[in-house]
Amino acid sequence: MIKSNPLFHELGRVARAVVWQGGMPVYPPESLWRSMALSRIRAAWRTLAGDFPVGLYVHIPFCESRCSFCYTLSVRENDPGRLEGYLTCLEWELELLRLPPKLKISTLYLGGGTPSLLTAAQLQRLMRTISAHMDLGACEEKLAELNPGSVTGEKMRTLKGWSFNAVTIGVQTVDARVLRRVGRSQDRASVEKAFELARKAGIPRVGVDLMTGLPGQTLDSCRDSLDFILKLKPDSICVNPFYPNSRTPLARGGLSRVPLDPRERQATDRWMQETIDRELPSASENGSRPANLQAFHAKDRLGAILGIGYGAVSHAPFGVWYGKKGTLADYENRLRARRAPAFFGAGLSSDDEMRGYAVWNLQSDGRVSRRGFRRLFKVDFERAFPLETAALERSGRACARGDAWSFKTESRLERNVLAKLFYGADARRRILGADGLSNDAMLGEDLHRMVGI
Repeated sequence: MIKSNPLFHELGRVARAVVWQGGMPVYPPESLWRSMALSRIRAAWRTLAGDFPVGLYVHIPFCESRCSFCYTLSVRENDPGRLEGYLTCLEWELELLRLPPKLKISTLYLGGGTPSLLTAAQLQRLMRTISAHMDLGACEEKLAELNPGSVTGEKMRTLKGWSFNAVTIGVQTVDARVLRRVGRSQDRASVEKAFELARKAGIPRVGVDLMTGLPGQTLDSCRDSLDFILKLKPDSICVNPFYPNSRTPLARGGLSRVPLDPRERQATDRWMQETIDRELPSASENGSRPANLQAFHAKDRLGAILGIGYGAVSHAPFGVWYGKKGTLADYENRLRARRAPAFFGAGLSSDDEMRGYAVWNLQSDGRVSRRGFRRLFKVDFERAFPLETAALERSGRACARGDAWSFKTESRLERNVLAKLFYGADARRRILGADGLSNDAMLGEDLHRMVGI
């Protein structure tokens, strides 16, 4: 089996050492980032080269309760006064960045946390602030994440008034027993009400997030949740498997694995996707329209991401990846003092961008578009990574067919691990230290032997 293979084991150690937040498997990974000056970040946006779509991501890091499965940077808080203060911090962060005047934004995403905790008046304030700094005239998609329990008609009408054309309702599961176990407060009635209010307000696309692999979750409870959601006829359904990385309260509480066997979870994921494809193909993740256009642009077109707020990361292509260090209180206190957040990040070479593109696409989708890669980087994918691609093809783990260079495995775990082969040797050494892959010969003939089954 591949899992008994020494190189697979070594890459698995890299994968475990890199805490993936879920949305963007960035490269170089955050564990290798260092302090970064505000001047460098300003310069990266000022000199952004190429015709890259720019997505604006705004992070609202507050929730009414902290779900034990959640890996996002969020805190338990629903005091309107605290939220007002945070909006002021967002305004100051935008002022300090000194972005190019009226930067053209192709997608806007309000994420969290729980953006729907903001009142209608606070949503108005936030959107006025964004509009003062950005050009939203050609924005293709404006999307907001919602929690069923905090959706109101007034908030939905406010989003519609600002031309939001998509919302995603974080349902995860409707199994009351599982919801209690993970500390999530919602019920079926609140989910139905959120759908009704979004539809009534005229939001064109209403999507749903579901999860598999939660503690106490079974195949039957996943079926029940999916059956319930299918009857609501959402415009998209995203099924996300739960992995207890070190940022989840479950993992910090000592849970090293989830009760649902990984093979059963994989079978559940596959069954749910096949059911969606069959019963409501228009809502499938395999459909013609991405459920999240911002992520699609970033992954497939090397789109820029401007992340505003605590917990948000940013990517100026061929410039920098960066985020903010410290706690939420650190972020707020520095901005109240009119000081920039404590930024950290990594400068990006062409090689970094190529590796990042390969890792993200292979880890997420198990494939790279060869035409897309050549369009972005002016070199063939196999020529950019001759040793990696040859080794995986000889081992029978990957193949080139038409436009796609693809892994042959359907396992998300194996994709996550094998994608780490496209990390640079220096990055792997820095992640694992002296005990890591320290010999560049690993990318020579030894690699062909070690990746083999």
